[in-house]
Amino acid sequence: MADAPARDLLAELFDQFDPEEQARIRAAEDAATEILLQGSAAVRDRLLAAGSPNLNDWSQEPENDAQADAATAVYVAYINGLWRQTDTGRPECIEEFLTKIEKLGTRFWENTAVKAWAWLTIYFGSAEQTLTSCRGSRQQNRRGARSE
Repeated sequence: MADAPARDLLAELFDQFDPEEQARIRAAEDAATEILLQGSAAVRDRLLAAGSPNLNDWSQEPENDAQADAATAVYVAYINGLWRQTDTGRPECIEEFLTKIEKLGTRFWENTAVKAWAWLTIYFGSAEQTLTSCRGSRQQNRRGARSE
């Protein structure tokens, strides 16, 4: 799923988590493996139903969906771990969190980032709103500091 630089990034993040968070990530990885197995089985079922060993978009769809779902499961586990480490009372920490998940999204799940980002928009909408508010406050503070 991930290329070497992305795996290095994940390893670096993984090492920063406590054992409990690492266990959550491992559980997500196990779930991802199961999702991938189910996707492969669904492709086999579709090929049998079609009576043809030739792969086409319809027959590959379950496996493609499974890859996106598996990637999202692991991605979300990392995001949740990062979020639990975030001091939500400090705007700079929220900005750091969003920077980290953006880096994860662009480096790690390039093919499934759209699905993961859609999930993030729903799940972390309040964090994004908080960030927007914090950025507005910071800009206002900077303007005020310059005028003094």
